[in-house]
Amino acid sequence: MKHVKRTATAVALATSALLVSACSSSTSPHTTQNAADGRPIVNKENWPKKIPTSGMTKGLTLPLEAYMASYEDQVAVEQAASDLQQSCMKDYGIDLTLPLAGANPPPSDNDANIERRYGISDRAEAEKYGYELPPALQEHTTQTMRDLSGVEAGLDQVP
Repeated sequence: MKHVKRTATAVALATSALLVSACSSSTSPHTTQNAADGRPIVNKENWPKKIPTSGMTKGLTLPLEAYMASYEDQVAVEQAASDLQQSCMKDYGIDLTLPLAGANPPPSDNDANIERRYGISDRAEAEKYGYELPPALQEHTTQTMRDLSGVEAGLDQVP
């Protein structure tokens, strides 16, 4: 039973990755620059590692994590949904650019949050930042979006 679930999960993730790569827009979220400061909107360097690289949880994972979607997978699905929404809107004559997925990563790769599940597990980080997250994880990238009309926001009927 365990093998069947793992195989099904692997097949589902592989299929979704293939669909995402086939349907993704030509604008790469990793090269789009923030107009305000010139930095990339989506910076994969700030994304959490799949397996902790420091502290007491270094190299550890929980058995449950094998069944959880990674942050990278979540971003791929979210971006694919956004691309489909933009494509659908374009079919109705509405040219809309939605915010890019993955711009504001969480501190952990998945909801298991092994690095902070039972408290701080990295002594060096605790000495440096206390209970707070490092400054890079506290930053929030704001993506500007034009004001939407009533039709675009779904408040009015499409003619």
